[in-house]
Amino acid sequence: MYPDPDTSGYRIWRGTSPGNYTAYYEVPADWSGVLLGGLSIGTRYYFVVTSINNNNVNGSHSGELSFIAEQGPAPPTSFSGFVGLRSGEVTLSWVLSTDADTVGYRIWRGTSPGSYDVYYDNIPADWEGAIIGNLATGTAYYFEVTAINSSGVNGYHSNELVLVPQQGPSPPTGVTGYPGPEITEVTLRWNYSTDPNTTGYRIWRGASPGNYNVYYNTVPPEYSGAYLGSLSPGTTYYFVVTSVNSSEVNGANSNEVAVDPGSPPEPPTGMSASEGPGSGTVTVSWVLSGSPYIDYYKLYQGTSPGNYSTTYNNIPAEWNTGMPVSGLTDGVTYYFAMTAVNTGGVESGYSNETFAMPVAVGDSEPPADPANLTISDPGTGAELDLSWNVSSDNAGVSHYLIYRLTNNSSVSEYNYDSGFPVYTSATGYIDYGLSETNTYYYRVLAVDTSDNRSGLSNLAWDSPDDKHSTFCSNKCRHCCRRCSSRSMVECAGYKY
Repeated sequence: MYPDPDTSGYRIWRGTSPGNYTAYYEVPADWSGVLLGGLSIGTRYYFVVTSINNNNVNGSHSGELSFIAEQGPAPPTSFSGFVGLRSGEVTLSWVLSTDADTVGYRIWRGTSPGSYDVYYDNIPADWEGAIIGNLATGTAYYFEVTAINSSGVNGYHSNELVLVPQQGPSPPTGVTGYPGPEITEVTLRWNYSTDPNTTGYRIWRGASPGNYNVYYNTVPPEYSGAYLGSLSPGTTYYFVVTSVNSSEVNGANSNEVAVDPGSPPEPPTGMSASEGPGSGTVTVSWVLSGSPYIDYYKLYQGTSPGNYSTTYNNIPAEWNTGMPVSGLTDGVTYYFAMTAVNTGGVESGYSNETFAMPVAVGDSEPPADPANLTISDPGTGAELDLSWNVSSDNAGVSHYLIYRLTNNSSVSEYNYDSGFPVYTSATGYIDYGLSETNTYYYRVLAVDTSDNRSGLSNLAWDSPDDKHSTFCSNKCRHCCRRCSSRSMVECAGYKY
């Protein structure tokens, strides 16, 4: 029904018996209700409403209502509060009403003392406080709280409280989160807030996006991350971070991150494999996982794609420069994949699969360098006797190469006299036709059956000395060069 255009206000009539009204209240035309006080507790009152025109003439009565004025419960006590936790918020607290009729609380709000134009209803009876938001920062608000009974009737008001909501500092940026380091933990990281009013950070947590029912103690301003524990693996948690000022007022939320502490790390990538370095061996390489807290890697091996019968555990977390896998059968194709395991024991999925075939190859291992090259002089003035220790080799030494130089330049495999190197399978050599006026320099290297060469031996040198020229004929000297002993040997009747 449309309002009567002649209506200039309303008159509320009140009485204590049906149809008999001894008092009335006048209210403006744009009001659609009113609170009436000053009534006697336990008395039934009867009410009707009339419209009035500019001549103060009432129209017909509305339907009649009757109510018994009730006494509301005793108010809560020790009503107090502080600004925050967030921008434009205040936090209120109280001691519960002891009145047994209390079924909840009503918070009253206004912008001047004793005048409350807004109230917050349906606050449960077991709540000892509430956060009031969407307030204008910098504005003084006045609050009282009342207890209400099952009829919604308020008791007396509590003490009045005045608070001025603040604007919190700007949030940190770039919040990221990931599982670990333990299976029940999550790590958060962020960039510092640039707001000079920031005195710390507060982390908020919830079980669904945008709803945060837990927050952690303030993190100091010099921190750019935190470890959060006692979480359940397999549960996704949602986090935001706010900056707080010296009054512990939070600013706006950061970006939200969702983390399951039990979620697996990223697998390694870029798996590759190649044959060698020897028979029955392939070498695998990979790019490290991009996740933090990697404890080790696991390599899976099989002889058909996607089927792995062998596992290599505890490959170091920092190792990706090539891992030889030996003990394989030449000519068989092997397939490999790898996973990462974090410090919480959670294993990633497989990397890409790679494959390689080991092939038989010749011996590539060189012999040991000949050692202890020494020279003895038989005293003929024309020869020197060389000897050295046997070189070891995995497949066996085939022969030795002797290098000689008649100047004091360094003897090498590429710098030697004409006619050298000389081959021998023994560990000694007699160099004939020498001159007493020269010094001869020697080195030796070993060659195995696959033509792998050792390094050069130590350098040895000497000059032949003719100790026998006054005693022996040339024929005798020739004979004595072939004697097994070089000292005090009888030859053609001469002793020398």
